[in-house]
Amino acid sequence: MTQRSKQTQKNAVTDDTRPARQPLQDRGLKRVESILDAAETVIAEVGVEAASTNAIAERAGSSVGSLYHFFPSKEAIVEALARRFAERKREINARAIPVERAHMPLEEVFERVVESHARFLDETPAFIPVYDAVMRGRSGFMNSDMFEAIVGQVRAFLAVRVPQLSAQARETSAVASVSTIHGVLLTAMRLPREQRAPLLSELKRMMVAYFEPIEAATPAKSSSRGSGQRGAPRVRRQKRSTRTP
Repeated sequence: MTQRSKQTQKNAVTDDTRPARQPLQDRGLKRVESILDAAETVIAEVGVEAASTNAIAERAGSSVGSLYHFFPSKEAIVEALARRFAERKREINARAIPVERAHMPLEEVFERVVESHARFLDETPAFIPVYDAVMRGRSGFMNSDMFEAIVGQVRAFLAVRVPQLSAQARETSAVASVSTIHGVLLTAMRLPREQRAPLLSELKRMMVAYFEPIEAATPAKSSSRGSGQRGAPRVRRQKRSTRTP
């Protein structure tokens, strides 16, 4: 490798502030997806630190120059992967708690949420090293963007499931549940496989126990309204009876 090539590669790796270049044609989009697929595989095998752009390009069947055309540094690849993973998690969460199924049993809600996210993490071994690398880096966008999107989904779900809950209470419950599930899932997936199931089961039980009193408190309002409606006809019947000679 010439001195100029070495310097070019050095600059590409250390210039961490430049974003990935957006492809304009279908061929470019396919190349980007191929590079990201390769990066995900390499990072899953050796981690972020040991993953090199040369190894990623080789796995993608591409030249290093082509890789640098779209990604000026390894950090740009890692950040693109992080955005891809965040979008997948948003999609997974949306499927787990569709608003049209807002009234399914609590046990089913958290079975769907916990198991679907755990399955994603299990099938995506590059997620945790990418997440850790981004959180250690200059930007926490992956955590903030993903967190805000999923909190918004939970907030909308609760608005339909527990409409009597105040907006502030809904926000608090959404933030608390998303933070808890996310944190425990990351902890569980770092454990040996045989130790994960008990922790995930406890997570589901804990979330059901958290929401049960919240939901149990809401029927009181509808109950009081209902009793008022039931009382009205009795008053009208009494009035009608007084008019009878």
